Amino acid sequence: MVKLLALTILFLSLNCFALEGTVTVLEAPLFSVPDETSKVIQYLRKGEYLYVHPREVETSVYNDTKFDHTSEAIKNKNPDPLFPADFLENDDPSGKFYKTISKSGNEAYILREHVFINFNDKRELEQEINSVDNTDYRISEPLPEDYPLLKQGGYKGMSSLGFGRPTFGAYNYNQNILDSGFDLAKELSFTWSRAELVNQAKRFFFGAKGSIYFGRTTYLLTAQEASQQNFRIAIGPYASYDAYRNKKTALNLSTSFQFIALDRMEITIKDSATNESEIRDFDSAFGIIMNLAGSYQVYDFFDYFDLVLGTNINILTTRTYKANDSKQDANLWGPDQYEQPFNIEINYFLGLQSYY
Repeated sequence: MVKLLALTILFLSLNCFALEGTVTVLEAPLFSVPDETSKVIQYLRKGEYLYVHPREVETSVYNDTKFDHTSEAIKNKNPDPLFPADFLENDDPSGKFYKTISKSGNEAYILREHVFINFNDKRELEQEINSVDNTDYRISEPLPEDYPLLKQGGYKGMSSLGFGRPTFGAYNYNQNILDSGFDLAKELSFTWSRAELVNQAKRFFFGAKGSIYFGRTTYLLTAQEASQQNFRIAIGPYASYDAYRNKKTALNLSTSFQFIALDRMEITIKDSATNESEIRDFDSAFGIIMNLAGSYQVYDFFDYFDLVLGTNINILTTRTYKANDSKQDANLWGPDQYEQPFNIEINYFLGLQSYY
């Protein structure tokens, strides 16, 4: 009877000094020693309460004043045999654990990041709760269609065809340009991208983009007719972000930085009096395209394909075109190389997109 009374008094004493905490993660392990590689003796679920060792009172409201005390001073003031000399000693020098007690009555240790201490005062404002629960093994809902047979995705591909006005500069003809015209420029683009792992909502994708461009302009000169046809192939890194989306539609912003692999200008000049003409190819050795795009996407418009409507802005650097062959009729031609100035192209595109 005396032993039972003593144990009851001890239990009530410890509870008076102990702090109450709330588990903030789905499944928090209790370790036998303050070491994450040690044996796990119990698991607590999110929302469960536990008692934390009284030494955590060291984060005291008295810290706001110049009240100074040390663990040594507290030891000297606690000669009671119920509280041994090492009662307030910290056996976790790393500061990563709280000391608690398991259901079996044994000492246990829980990670501080898994517990919110219920101080019931302003000290609660100093605590941080992790935004990512690394113990939550559950799959985010809603579950993918056909789960769990569907393979892990996160990839996206798109093909598009754009139309616009060619904006490249004219060759340095040896006659004045009286008038000009153009055919619609065409650009066929392909993109492949993957959702970044840090982006759980799968809004940000990073990958590659390739494009094939064809544009044609015509010129009426003083006594000649001329045309320029530009054929261009470019490829480079690509990034896109869904700025807004719901279950059916999305507004997407994207950018790419492309290196021009092939840039050829085919120039044809015809003499109006003699009807003699000559064709020459001019190539540019290096060029860069900065692409900005915005699109409106309708999910599953064609079965598993999304409909994409948007606009492209291509910013092209200055380029130098050099002739691949010598001229046959010197009267038709100007210099064997010319400078293509910095220019901007705008086109509107229609595309299909799929996720896999």
